[in-house]
Amino acid sequence: TQDLGTVLAGGCGILGNPNTYAVLEDLQEAVQRIQSQSKTYCIVPDFSAHWIQSRAHNPLPVDWPQNIELPTAALQSRVEERLNGSRGRMVVLVQKFKTDYLAQGIVSMDDSFKIVNFVTQNFRKVDETRYFALYE
Repeated sequence: TQDLGTVLAGGCGILGNPNTYAVLEDLQEAVQRIQSQSKTYCIVPDFSAHWIQSRAHNPLPVDWPQNIELPTAALQSRVEERLNGSRGRMVVLVQKFKTDYLAQGIVSMDDSFKIVNFVTQNFRKVDETRYFALYE
């Protein structure tokens, strides 16, 4: 296990498996790259913990844009409108894996998340890291 404090603000003392550490390290590097371009960012569909002590403000109206948090068309639409309204100023980080399997390994993301489908179908992929695709 590894202390997540070096890759997650507020994570000091939280021990994580090597996969979790690698993903958070990759996320940290992607965020630094985006911020060096003076752009904001959001992360879908997981990583609500990122925002707890982040210096950045989450531009989305929800920290965890999962289907369970967006059960109605109106709520889904609210997030989609925010994404559309931030074009050109924000990078959307889309995870390429399922977080609930990180302890066992890296399992590819499926198409079950509505917000991920919206981003991948309506935005252009501009970059990627090992664990995230970046869309604008």
